[in-house]
Amino acid sequence: MASYQAVGLSRPQHQQAFGNSSTYDDSVTITANLTTADTVDLIRIPAGTRVTGIKFFSGDLDTSTTLTANIGWRSVSGAAITVAGSSAAANATAFGSALTMFQAASSVTSSPELGFAPVTFNDDVYLTLIPAVNGTGLSGTPAIVTIVDGVNVGVK
Repeated sequence: MASYQAVGLSRPQHQQAFGNSSTYDDSVTITANLTTADTVDLIRIPAGTRVTGIKFFSGDLDTSTTLTANIGWRSVSGAAITVAGSSAAANATAFGSALTMFQAASSVTSSPELGFAPVTFNDDVYLTLIPAVNGTGLSGTPAIVTIVDGVNVGVK
């Protein structure tokens, strides 16, 4: 089982001084075919963030068309947290399940964006990608760039 982590997971997250909107970005390089045993921590979302948008651009993570991915979150501490009225330590499909968006390369101008109702995290979480179906070929060592838009509402 491989575990990939974005380069900035341990960096302190910037919060703007003159307003409460925020944008976080990070990237992670994939070095082998993704399988259902893998977890990719795409970005760390700080506590007190109301996430309003998530977009990606990446290299070709599957030279065929078999890779599908679940996008969700997991608590940085591993402890159960309350999100949208439910308590859990993770939700692997909170933002999408069996998505095909990583089967081909995407660019800044064609970046996939997820649609969902805004969600507030009162604890630090990782945005995760967990393959639902294995990829069958990798083109080089592609990176996944993740951009999260949100509002800093503070921890409640």
